[in-house]
This record gives sequence, structure tokens and C-alpha cells, in this order.
Amino acid sequence: MSASLAAAAGKLDRLEAKLYAAYDNLGISRTPLQPIDRDDPASIELHLQWIEKELQLLDKLLSQQTSARMRPKTWRQRLDSLSPARLSGTLAHVGLTPPPDDIDPFGLDNRMYLQLRPLIRRLFEDYWRVEVDGLQHIPANGAAILVANHGGVLPFDALMLRYAIQEMHPAGRIPRFLLEDWFMTMPAINVLLQRLGAVRGSQQNASRLIADGQLVGLFPEGAKGVTKRFRDRYRIQRFGRGGTIRLALHNRVPLIPVGVVGNEETYPMLAKLGLPRANTDFDFLPLTPLFPHFGLLGLTPLPSKWLIRFGEPLDLSSFPAETADDDITVNTLNEELRQRVQDLVNHLLQRRRSPWLG
Repeated sequence: MSASLAAAAGKLDRLEAKLYAAYDNLGISRTPLQPIDRDDPASIELHLQWIEKELQLLDKLLSQQTSARMRPKTWRQRLDSLSPARLSGTLAHVGLTPPPDDIDPFGLDNRMYLQLRPLIRRLFEDYWRVEVDGLQHIPANGAAILVANHGGVLPFDALMLRYAIQEMHPAGRIPRFLLEDWFMTMPAINVLLQRLGAVRGSQQNASRLIADGQLVGLFPEGAKGVTKRFRDRYRIQRFGRGGTIRLALHNRVPLIPVGVVGNEETYPMLAKLGLPRANTDFDFLPLTPLFPHFGLLGLTPLPSKWLIRFGEPLDLSSFPAETADDDITVNTLNEELRQRVQDLVNHLLQRRRSPWLG
């Protein structure tokens, strides 16, 4: 081993020890760091950059927790915290007020993720006990399209996929998921989703993100995926009219199929109650084991066991860009992509012994 490589490896050991100490200080029990090739200087450098960024985030989180512990907790101050001025300040703190100038054009604000990170981590590690494999198929840089199955009414699957990629992949990338219009137009929820990185689904928005070298996440099943009844769970619906394939062909980027199991048990849909004069795909009231019988409490997602697998990329670089105008080829590739996602889901279902115990 060369002297420079040995020095880099030594620095990596010191920073990893510092990182685990920071996790211990915050009471965080997390998945072990991803293994890297210690004989590859580029791999070590990339991992060092990720650790340094993670330590900066943990320092901010620790200082916020320390500040919170030092605040008085008298009843008078608790009541004062409910005043309109205090509530406005709290909303600003978590990023629900108009964003600062330094966020991206689609509304991503990393302060929001930092605030919610402990809760997201608990959902990931303790509540849904998510297991992930295949992260090596995600490129460390450059544009790519993630294509996943969708389920569970609310887009918790997009949030868990972001956490898996950002926290467990050495590059620490932030995937930008395109969601249906009826998600992105819901009052208050749409602002929360935007701050966490979601983008209103359209070919134009996807192309802009790809041109910027982003990792774009799509759920081609659309509304059909999240409105399936429980008896039809994990049967991947048709991927629209091939918009995902056309997007990949036009922009010359790979497609990475993703299988998710566990999301469709969070809100088992037993039946649908039609709503009058609805003109969207979400034109019904879902009936689940808890909702609407228990009111708002019924919106609590069930603690299913989650498995996520990233499959091998579908490379379309051998196809000329004009193929995007060939409906027959596009439909063939679209079905191949859908089947790849279905195969990943089937494999995970065979591996999971119980929807609740894993």
C-alpha cells in the first residue's frame, strides 16, 4: 500500500470513529456504513466527503437538541408557545413558511429534512424495519431514473427510498420523486412534500431535473398503484403509455427498476366509497381497517415489514433517440420495464415470511 493510500485509509478510520461517536451522542442506532474498496483512492475520497457532510449535519442536530433542552418548560411558556406569533415562528423553523432564496426552483429545502430526520430514521429502522439491497446499482453521479412500484395511499415509499439512498449510499444523493397532481395540490401537504424534495409530475419537470444531473424517481403506475384494493396488492399495474421509456430515450439516461414490499400493507384498502362530482383519479374515500372508523387516528400507517431492492439498470443507450416516436418499440420496452419491477417485487415477497414480522 502506498504512503498516500495508507494516509487516506488512516483518515477514514479516524472519521468513521468520530461519526459513530456522534451517533452515540445523539442516541442513534443505525445501519452499519456501506462497505467500500479500501484499495481504491477514488472510493475512499468519495466516502470521506460523505462522512464529512454527515458530521456537519449531526453537529447541527446536536446543537439544536442542546438548545431545546436548555429552554424553560413552565406552563406559562407552554401556553405562550401557542400564540399566533410563536406558531408562526415554529412553522418558519420547520420550513412551512415561504422558503429562503437558497432552495432550488422546485422547493427542496434541506432544513426540513434535517428537522424531520430523527422521525424518518425511526420509521425506517424501528417501525417499518426496512432492509435494502442493490444500492450498488445507483450511480454515484450523473442523471438516472428510478422506477418503482407504488402503494399505500400516502407517499411514504418515496420518503423511505430517499432515506435509503441519502443515508446508505456512499454518494449520499437526494432522489427527486415526481408525484401525482392530487398529491402536489393538497393544501399544506404539498408544501411539506416540496420541501422534502418531491416534484409535481410532468415530462418538463423530469427533463429539467435530468438535465441538471439529478437522480429522478418515478412511479409509473400512477394513481392506479395507490388505489388498488388489498386483494390486488403487489400486482404491478400497467406503466401508462410509455412516458418513462420516452423520457429515458430522449435524455439518454439509464432506468433503474426498484421493487418495494411493505408499502401496500401500510393502508390496506378493503373497499372504496365513491365521492360525488369528483373529476380526479382519487375520486373515492378509502376504507381501511382503521379509517374512517377511528377518525384521524385511522390515518396511522400500519407497522408492516419493508424490503427494498434496486435492480440492474436497463440501458437504452443502444437505441437511437428517434425510437421514442416508435410506439411499438416503446410499448415493448415499457412492458419489459414493468416486468423487471414485478420480478423484483415477487422475489422480495418470497423472501419475506410475514407482512408484519418479516
